[in-house]
Amino acid sequence: MSRRLLLALAASGLSLHAASPARADSHHQIVSQTPIKQNGKTIGFRATLVVDPENKTGAHETLGGDVRIGLGSLKYTGDRMDTPHRESMAGVKPGYILHQFKIREITGPNPTDRGPATETLHTGGQMKEVEIEVHYADNPALKPGMKADLVAAFWKNSYWHPWGSADGPMHSSQDFVIELPHDNPPSAAPAAPAAPAAPAAPAAPTTPPAP
Repeated sequence: MSRRLLLALAASGLSLHAASPARADSHHQIVSQTPIKQNGKTIGFRATLVVDPENKTGAHETLGGDVRIGLGSLKYTGDRMDTPHRESMAGVKPGYILHQFKIREITGPNPTDRGPATETLHTGGQMKEVEIEVHYADNPALKPGMKADLVAAFWKNSYWHPWGSADGPMHSSQDFVIELPHDNPPSAAPAAPAAPAAPAAPAAPTTPPAP
């Protein structure tokens, strides 16, 4: 295992020897997340992750790899049957993923030390340090300041194992809900307009003076 990956694990709080019960299966961990800026304006973000299949995955027969990473909508609206739910978490069926990332393996210490970009990364079942990024202009569904869950899905030779979903098929977690980087805090919702005032009661008629 590379020294860089060891440092990434230390930074993210992962342990090589004492995985907690919550991490006893294929999982990922966010190491860093930084905004992408252009002319001083945030136009997207880049993140470094560690993906760890725990040597429990195999190459998908048509997609080629075993790990996919996407931004989820926090709420699953599709068929709650197990297989369709898992496929939606993996982004191979609609219903949950707002954006499917292109994943690049980090192969060295320099910014150019990156593998080819792919939606389904081949890990060989081994832990990898990877980089993902998105520009908001490339996906109108993503808005600066919105919240989404950063979901990884691992191919277990016959089914997708999602990790980090806020509304998953087997378990759900808020641990990977992130706020998309933005320049200013989202503005508060405008105050509701005041209700129109009730019309004034008509004045009582005056009695004319007696002659």
